[in-house]
Amino acid sequence: MNKKGQSDLWRYAGMTMQLLAGIGLFLFLGLKTDEWLKLKTPTAVWVLPLLFILAVIIRIVRDTGKKTNCMFENSKPFRPLIFLFVFINALLLLFMNFLLKKETDPYLILGANLFFLALSLFSMRLQMNAMKNPNPNVFVRSVMSSMLIKMVVCIAAVITYVYANGGQYNKKGIFISLVLYLFYLAVEVYSMMKLNRKKNA
Repeated sequence: MNKKGQSDLWRYAGMTMQLLAGIGLFLFLGLKTDEWLKLKTPTAVWVLPLLFILAVIIRIVRDTGKKTNCMFENSKPFRPLIFLFVFINALLLLFMNFLLKKETDPYLILGANLFFLALSLFSMRLQMNAMKNPNPNVFVRSVMSSMLIKMVVCIAAVITYVYANGGQYNKKGIFISLVLYLFYLAVEVYSMMKLNRKKNA
């Protein structure tokens, strides 16, 4: 691996650690806030991390918007992800009462939807930047790195959720959230394959 590849790898590893540390910090603050407010239903433990993830998304959009002559400045590749996010949110709001009757936490799924959007945007940014490199191995490493990052972050999120809620965690909500991850993964793979075809055309 050349020096540039090593530099990119350490940079992405650092970004992953910052994301994990940020989510962990806001989860902790959310737990303490819920304890302080004595809320029956944990609220801050989800609201604060979601606000952090939203801030990360905004930062990604602003950072990439400053770059010129790069594939990432065009928002078109991200439209399928945004459409999926809006579509899932609309379905959740429409069937919220039905989910509650089935003892499925819709707020958990709403949070997971935003969480997977942030991860997918981060992953696509990683891979699209690697596409600009003439060395094909850089793109392969970026795909593997993004998969590892998403897997670690998702496992950490599930463990934190289960720990935060003790024996009260919603199994149906977790299962549906994992299904959502597969939808986001499929849309991300489709978008990247489409971009790759355009690049090689």
